[in-house]
Amino acid sequence: MSPVFEYDATNVKPDSGREALPRGIYNLEITSAVAGYTKETNRPKVTVDFRVIDSLQFAGRKVRYHTVVFIPEGEKGAGMALHFLKTIGEPFEGKLKVNTDSWIGKKLKATVDIDEKGYNKVTNVMPYDYTEALDAPKTGDGSDIPF
Repeated sequence: MSPVFEYDATNVKPDSGREALPRGIYNLEITSAVAGYTKETNRPKVTVDFRVIDSLQFAGRKVRYHTVVFIPEGEKGAGMALHFLKTIGEPFEGKLKVNTDSWIGKKLKATVDIDEKGYNKVTNVMPYDYTEALDAPKTGDGSDIPF
């Protein structure tokens, strides 16, 4: 039998527990890539989750539910999925066999924004180019060296 306990939820508002990252550019690593189809148009899509890397303040924080939709030639946005594939170093030309398992662990740099519901969303992806922690303090006295 399950234990029973009391809890006073008076004046407590439901909360998802997710606090959005501040708007900015982050280095991200893909932690999940789940293939599926869009509801309205039945187009192939991949829902991608990321974690922040190379950050002193936000390392490990999650950015979830980025959707990469594969749109047919000639339609608006058709090249966006190919840009994503190229950015993460996956094949992006000609006839493709998309293997989402190979996406796991791939890194990229991305602009992360906040949507109207207060959740993070990826609005631009760029190739990963680690040169320093993106939010590292610049003191000039050597204290910013991570070892």
